[in-house]
Amino acid sequence: MTTAFDTTFSFRDFSNDQLLTTGEKVIEILKDLPEQDSHHRQLAIDLAVDVGLLGKILGHDAANEFTLLKGELDDERDTLYAGLAETIRSGRRHPFPAKAQAATRLCAMIERRRPSLHRLSFDENTAELTLLFADFDLASAQSDLTTLDLVSWYDKLQEVNKDYLEAVAEEIQAASEELEDLPSLVFVKQRLSAVLRMCLQGIAYHASWQRAPYTELAEKLEKALSGIRAVSTRRTNRAVKAKSGKAALSS
Repeated sequence: MTTAFDTTFSFRDFSNDQLLTTGEKVIEILKDLPEQDSHHRQLAIDLAVDVGLLGKILGHDAANEFTLLKGELDDERDTLYAGLAETIRSGRRHPFPAKAQAATRLCAMIERRRPSLHRLSFDENTAELTLLFADFDLASAQSDLTTLDLVSWYDKLQEVNKDYLEAVAEEIQAASEELEDLPSLVFVKQRLSAVLRMCLQGIAYHASWQRAPYTELAEKLEKALSGIRAVSTRRTNRAVKAKSGKAALSS
């Protein structure tokens, strides 16, 4: 019996991501439902709502405006820091001794911190920059930056970093507010599984009467879902075997 015609098909053993992927695939296939089939079209709408909710709960919709802004600002502060650090390092070879000495002192502070945005996480890099700012905000460091005509560059780096931190705070706040309005993961998974079963059962019924386009829809569902189900079944079998093995060892 194929997946699409199996009215006992269960999503109980599906992982969260597998359930989400299944919902997305079924939604795409159901776009070919007949216009007069208001029942299944409504189920498709309900399915889309629950897939959207599951995606938000699992964090798949985390790329909101603040997340994108955060990434842009992080790239900008990366560029600003890299340019500032390289200019200071190059300044150690300045022909004027005062400038070379100022660059050497600032370079020592940079080498002690060495923030690298591409090797560290956002949080780690922010912490490193915070420590670097504490050094560069000292009167002696500010004097050296003035000597090298780098005060405005440094101020720009601090400004972009401040904007980045504000974007992080806004992202966290937006995510928190969104999650407060979302139903529980268990509830959404149960409802999503139920509407998926109803969709499959309804299409299987019409396909059993060889009604178009349901036979084609059933074939598409079988092709789309068989691979996902096979992965879920293998995962379940491995878990059962592992559990049996542990039971045998403990007996």
